[in-house]
Amino acid sequence: MLLATRNLGVGDTRLYKISYKEFLARGATLVTEAVTLPAGTKSTIGTITLDPDAKAFTFFVVTGSVVESFTASIAVTDSTGQIVNDTMDFQVLTP
Repeated sequence: MLLATRNLGVGDTRLYKISYKEFLARGATLVTEAVTLPAGTKSTIGTITLDPDAKAFTFFVVTGSVVESFTASIAVTDSTGQIVNDTMDFQVLTP
């Protein structure tokens, strides 16, 4: 599912938070989370940090020095074995 579309400037570093609280079964928590970018993307994903309640996580998008568009793939697994695959679209623009 497409979670969001975001515009960033060249050279930006932005923090994003994704919460799965509303989608998790009662008592379930996130056990793995990954954010990946397509090969050849100049922007990168920085540190991924699980929230203390294990129902959300944050990550940094660090843009490169070029204008580009890309889709980040987001995959999480919860403590019940549920696997959720989402995406976020990004456009890196000249400030």
